[in-house]
Amino acid sequence: MKTPAPVSAHFALAMLATLAAVRPAAAAGPLVARPLAVPVSAATAKVQQPVAQQTLQRLAAMTPEQRDQYLANLTPQRRQLLQRKLDEFQKMPPESAAKVAPWLQRLRSLPPERQKEVRQSLQQLNSLPMERRIQVRREIAALSLYPPEARQARLNGSSIRSRYSPEEQQIMGNLTALLPPAQ
Repeated sequence: MKTPAPVSAHFALAMLATLAAVRPAAAAGPLVARPLAVPVSAATAKVQQPVAQQTLQRLAAMTPEQRDQYLANLTPQRRQLLQRKLDEFQKMPPESAAKVAPWLQRLRSLPPERQKEVRQSLQQLNSLPMERRIQVRREIAALSLYPPEARQARLNGSSIRSRYSPEEQQIMGNLTALLPPAQ
């Protein structure tokens, strides 16, 4: 099996954030995907319940008949949400999915509390204004070129402190947990 080409931190963070923010179903339970944090009314909040990433993968592997049978047993809101997320999942190019997989694996390998912090940082990153989001992603991409010890030193340096808000610094600090070892 071919190993996917290394992917830039900027691309992987964008794909992770676009695909979904993830959170555990229970404190130590399996990871699940959910729509990105967006303001919702109380009426639509129920429709945006978490969707298990593994469920999406199983649904994608099912025949159309098996999928229809599985979806028929769900509430209309849950069925609609699963169908929408399944459509998004299936539209993702295989190359993109292969590039993002190692990042997701690193996220899953973190302790549950650390996973929660990283997920919150992904959501916070998405809530930044576009210009700031791009700048933070670029800085994280630059950090990916450093060994882990040097990343931390750079994050604590005056250059970062003078150009980024405390919230952006925290986002960068948390998301460096997803970075691969320096290449």
